Amino acid sequence: MPSTWQRELQRTPDWDVGHLLLAQIYNATGRYEPAERSALATLRRRESVDGFLALAVATMHLARLNESIGWLEKAAKRQPDNPEIYKVLGLDYALGGNLLECEKAFRRAAQLAPQNWEFHYLHGRALYELRLYPESEKVLRRALELNGQSTRAWTAFGQTQELLYDPSAAEASYQRALEFCGSQTREAAEAFAVSTRLKAEKLKRDTERFTALQPAD
Repeated sequence: MPSTWQRELQRTPDWDVGHLLLAQIYNATGRYEPAERSALATLRRRESVDGFLALAVATMHLARLNESIGWLEKAAKRQPDNPEIYKVLGLDYALGGNLLECEKAFRRAAQLAPQNWEFHYLHGRALYELRLYPESEKVLRRALELNGQSTRAWTAFGQTQELLYDPSAAEASYQRALEFCGSQTREAAEAFAVSTRLKAEKLKRDTERFTALQPAD
């Protein structure tokens, strides 16, 4: 596909949409250096939010997070209510280890696109990393209401439930994740579910032992 666009761009080098489409294709296929070149070529011809976003994604994957954030700031000035801007911004902050700003960005994306399950999932993961487990569980539950077949969301939901000392619910969530995962990850998911069941059994035994040691009233 890129070679087709490249031939067309050789005939019409000022075709900004062609450069943009090429940048988006490169980003989607993990070729971030040519994606950056194509996105820059787009912006030299005409500045646009899509061009800024393509460049932000490319530079993020090239580990130039400050540059990526800078392109997103330019995009936000033009379209402050575009949720994709805040999704990429949240990923930038996550990669940079700034969890507070990461959570704010994903929360904003979810507010702007409340029917997008992935934004709720990302927000829930950010809350989990901040150890705000009750809030994380609530947000991840919303993600699952919107997409009940997401392996990622069920797994994250189970991890949150586990840290809320509800191993039985966590195991059930991991089992749901197992139902929807592909064959390549099934073995890992099964091991995860078994591990959770063993933890649940240990917690039950510890609780029973602790209760037995308490003095009678």
